[in-house]
Amino acid sequence: VPKNISSSLNQYFKASELDRRPTAVRTPDLALDEMSPLSFGKAIFVIYINANGLVDKLEVEQSTLPQSVLNALQQQRDQLQFTPGAVNGVEVKSVIRYEFELRKTEVTEMGRP
Repeated sequence: VPKNISSSLNQYFKASELDRRPTAVRTPDLALDEMSPLSFGKAIFVIYINANGLVDKLEVEQSTLPQSVLNALQQQRDQLQFTPGAVNGVEVKSVIRYEFELRKTEVTEMGRP
């Protein structure tokens, strides 16, 4: 572990501090066909990812999604997996903002807000 980051391994690095950002490798099945056609909106999540790529915490920063959809996402956060972020080639904990949009018939990823 490089000396300059070894003392920071327990902190969550911001996306701007990473050499490699986390990318999703596994996402939950939300069973969208079972949701009401009125279940649509957007949300910005703050996702805390550990050095193994698993989600430690998922926070809702802002949302227009129905609470039932937010609850379903929170319940399935353990199904989310990412490639870990890295600093100087060392996989580290990271925190990212992720925008999610649920349309009447599909889910689309909007990218960074």
